[in-house]
Amino acid sequence: MGIKSTSDIFFILSVSAVLMSVLSWALKPDALWLAATQWLLIAITVGVWGLYLRLRDIHEEKPVAKNTNGKKKK
Repeated sequence: MGIKSTSDIFFILSVSAVLMSVLSWALKPDALWLAATQWLLIAITVGVWGLYLRLRDIHEEKPVAKNTNGKKKK
């Protein structure tokens, strides 16, 4: 198991941002709550971007041949 595409990198960055959020909240929850929420927003944004890249890669790997003239291929 390794990094196979750019979507894997974005998922790793998303998990890292969640960990940064937890750390900033755990160290000083009264002072760093805004930083923790910002890290969560970054994690969500990067995770959604990674999901988009993964879905795009899946759809590009399997092209479907279309018959545009309505006749059967021989």
